[in-house]
Amino acid sequence: MQIELMGPLNWIFMIGDYAVAAILVLYFAWAYRDNKISKSYWYAFWIGCLIGAVWEFAFLFLGPDFLHAAIEWPWGLSGWPKKISHSIWDGGIFMAGV
Repeated sequence: MQIELMGPLNWIFMIGDYAVAAILVLYFAWAYRDNKISKSYWYAFWIGCLIGAVWEFAFLFLGPDFLHAAIEWPWGLSGWPKKISHSIWDGGIFMAGV
């Protein structure tokens, strides 16, 4: 996909997707380092990320015939980076449930 085909809202979604993932990692690292959360919560966050990675990467390996993105992000950000970002989101969602 050419970059100019992405509308402003899609740029916001793309940047927001990675920003939220970065904020989650930074927050849990800060909270653990400053003893705001216990070691079990720190591990639970990463276990949630791992659980999320199971289906995120399964979808990646199954290919676009199984599941394809509505909008392909530029610079290769629709593949592995997007799946890692979504796995971190899944860890955050898991911790919201905990």
